[in-house]
Amino acid sequence: MTAPQYIAELICEKRALSLHRDLPIHFWNLDEWKGYYIYQIRLANKLLLKYDCSIILKAIGEIRNVFSLANPLLTKKIVFLSKVVQPVEKNLANGREVKTVVQNLRKETSTNVLTKLRGEDG
Repeated sequence: MTAPQYIAELICEKRALSLHRDLPIHFWNLDEWKGYYIYQIRLANKLLLKYDCSIILKAIGEIRNVFSLANPLLTKKIVFLSKVVQPVEKNLANGREVKTVVQNLRKETSTNVLTKLRGEDG
């Protein structure tokens, strides 16, 4: 099984659970699921060109009501996790402190009234 197939199966399983149905064995051969499954594989391949498989899987697990890889909320979560998770993993591999990554992410977030009053907006 390839990564796109695994990701597509997870999405199909989430959809089946939302419909209160069981996903049968070899569901991709059934007419009901075949088109949907192939479409999700295509979307998974596009996502895997840009992002790591572990980040996509983590995003799918964190968002409860996602039933397609084309969901914009899922894409936003994947982009966010790619900014957070990958730098942390690189810093841990290099022996740097994670604290600097968190501080950098705080600087990238939007400013609020208090930060503007303090003059910390950059």
